[in-house]
Amino acid sequence: GTRDIFAILVSKKELDWNAFQKAVNRQPSSLPWPGKVKTALPGGAAKNVNFITTPKGNIGFTAQATDHEVVYCIVEFDKQ
Repeated sequence: GTRDIFAILVSKKELDWNAFQKAVNRQPSSLPWPGKVKTALPGGAAKNVNFITTPKGNIGFTAQATDHEVVYCIVEFDKQ
């Protein structure tokens, strides 16, 4: 393909990456990939996340998340 897409997950607690990947893979094929990621998050997604980007392409955020919520960001870019 000509595009790559990946998720960045940030959690206050350690995440079981294998369990998360299995949960993503169990989602219906009709659900777009970002929706699969959100649905598979252990503890749910943090709300009211403020993302910040810089001209150099850096990504930052601020959030009021509980110990079990995860902040996530979907990143897509064109391959060259």
